[in-house]
Amino acid sequence: MNEAQIEPFYFGEPDKSLFGIYHAPSSHNCRKSGIVLCYPIGQEYIRSHRSFFQLALRLSKNGFHVLRFDYYGTGDSNGTCEEGGIEHWIKDIDAAIGELRKIAHLDQLHLVGCRIGATLAIKAAVKRSNAVDSLVLWSPIINGLKYHKELVHLHEGHVNSYVENEPNKGITQCEILGFQYSESLVKDLRAINLIDLCNKLFLKNLLIIENKNAKKSDTLMEAFGGFCENLEHKIIPSPDVWIKDGNLNKGMVPLPIIQYVVSQLSKLSE
Repeated sequence: MNEAQIEPFYFGEPDKSLFGIYHAPSSHNCRKSGIVLCYPIGQEYIRSHRSFFQLALRLSKNGFHVLRFDYYGTGDSNGTCEEGGIEHWIKDIDAAIGELRKIAHLDQLHLVGCRIGATLAIKAAVKRSNAVDSLVLWSPIINGLKYHKELVHLHEGHVNSYVENEPNKGITQCEILGFQYSESLVKDLRAINLIDLCNKLFLKNLLIIENKNAKKSDTLMEAFGGFCENLEHKIIPSPDVWIKDGNLNKGMVPLPIIQYVVSQLSKLSE
């Protein structure tokens, strides 16, 4: 296969089709390992898009079959933002796993998720634990209530910077930085608690990567310790691009994190 082969396509149910991009492995180093990349949502999806593209390129050059895709109601997939939801997106990850297995004959399947995409990846792995060999969680959302409050606070600050005389005018709990979420999605986001899943996930490899130390992730590692063979919590200093308002419009790519993910998955697939 050509080293630069990238194929955009649609898959899934005809009326709820998902947009995916398949990155073929390099011809000189083809592995029987596939990786499904799970994006964040909303504004964080936009800000992570370039990083995911670079990650997919490097993984494919290292011989992996890679599929990145948009959940239903996000990106270039069918549906609107308000139609999206946690359970639907978990099924989308499952569909992406099945699609990548159709494309390539795989011995191993890994999931890499960022922010809420990492949270969705864990939930998808719980449902298909026998189908997933490794999970890489990049700054996962562990507490959904705290996550939603942070986004609302950022949204309010951004809006109020343009409306000096009438602060908080028109602000709702369902609109976040230009994306309209349904009430049911907000409810499901606020209910997320990954610690509750610790006794439901049996996995060979679990890697949590963050740009700074987080006590919540340490707690998550302790909770999952008895249910995963190999666990690692890696701190790789890099800009906090997800929440900080100063970085809202910057498409930053934390290369040290991307390089570490590629190196670790390559070791696991030897």
